[in-house]
Formats: sequence, structure tokens, C-alpha cells
Amino acid sequence: MNTLSPDARLVSPWLLWHIWKARNAFCFEYKRLDPANILDKAIMEAQIWRELQVPPRSETPLVSCPKVWTKPPDDWIKCNVGASWLNCSVNNGGAWIVRNPTGMTLLHSRRAFSNVSTPLEADLCSLLWSIESMRSLRLNKV
Repeated sequence: MNTLSPDARLVSPWLLWHIWKARNAFCFEYKRLDPANILDKAIMEAQIWRELQVPPRSETPLVSCPKVWTKPPDDWIKCNVGASWLNCSVNNGGAWIVRNPTGMTLLHSRRAFSNVSTPLEADLCSLLWSIESMRSLRLNKV
């Protein structure tokens, strides 16, 4: 195999597969396939496979999110909310953290949610829960 060109190495598995299929067609269906067609199909499928191995290019530019926490106005507090959603998991979660203008943590909490179908639903559940928490804690200017 080392003496074969890269293209020949790529086509080899596909060629063997199509020869096997032609053999089965001959043995079980009594069909005789043209060797040139077998080779053409193997080359075509190898080219398709190679094209599909190239990762797709992203048309939209990646946006970087700032990693710096921005402080609220002096007489306000800030509540950051997060959610976690896993497709294969029944339980998903949310969390919030409240900080003062100096960045000191005042309060925080986390919670599990069940039967959440989508990442958007997980985000909305976390947001609603954090708003309800701020209200029940009687926090204003959040």
C-alpha cells in the first residue's frame, strides 16, 4: 500500500466495496456489472467522501464575549444569571449571583430544573427564577 499514490489509497476501500457489491449482484441476482462502471462509482464515492471530510467554513464571524465584569451604577446591585442544558440529561440547572458595585458577592443561588426541552427554555427558566428570587428577597435597583 505504501507504493500507491494518495488518490489510489483513497479509492482502494471504495473499489473493494464496489467489487464486493458486484460479486453479490452476480452471485445472488445473476447480474453482471461493467468493470468500468464499478471503478467510476468507486472514484466518485471516494471524492464525495473526501469532500465531506473537510470541516465546513463558518460564514458568520465569531464574536468574542468580554470576560470582564462590568460594575453597576453606585446605588445599584448587579445580578448575573446562567443556565446549563444537556440534551441527554433530565435535570438541567441555573444559577445567579448578586454583586455590589465593588464586585463583592452579596448573594448567590443555584437550582435544578427538570423536563427542560431546549437551551432557550433553560435560559428562560433561569431568568424567571432569578427575577422571582430578586423580588422575594426584596432587592431593588438590580
